[in-house]
Amino acid sequence: MVMNIDFDTVIGLAGVAVGLFGIGYAIGANKKLKEVSEVVGKSVDSMIADGKVDIPKDLINETIKEQVSEKVDAEVQRKVKAACDNIVFDVKTSMYNKISDAAEKAVSSTYQSMEVEAKERIRKELRNIDISALKREVKAEAKDAVAEKLQASMDDILESYNSNLANVQNIYSSIAKSMSARA
Repeated sequence: MVMNIDFDTVIGLAGVAVGLFGIGYAIGANKKLKEVSEVVGKSVDSMIADGKVDIPKDLINETIKEQVSEKVDAEVQRKVKAACDNIVFDVKTSMYNKISDAAEKAVSSTYQSMEVEAKERIRKELRNIDISALKREVKAEAKDAVAEKLQASMDDILESYNSNLANVQNIYSSIAKSMSARA
């Protein structure tokens, strides 16, 4: 019996071999890690049980210096920022006050200089008003308003007259019918 081994089968067998090797390696590495973990765990437990942990003074001093330096830097930055914020606020307030005062002075002086000119213009315009033309204009407008009002009243009177006239005709018509019915 001749076996035909094709390329896919060879690749599959190689993959299985590599997989088995990987599983074996992982199991071995896990075992070594457990052993190291147990040794470290025992060492830490014994150090805790003894109550003595030997930390070098240089490490302690260095850690203290770093913490103090960080705290000082943070505090300095906070204080500098607060001082800058206060200075900016003071400058803004000062500038606002100066600009506000300058604007008020400018408006006041401009108003005073314009006040005289404005009064003079008003006086000239008042002198130029033609009172007799103004009277004629007012009379014409009053005449038109009275005419409109009179016309409206006349329309009402005419309507009332026509209504009364229709009533009188109805009365005479009724009297005429009644007399012609008797005769």
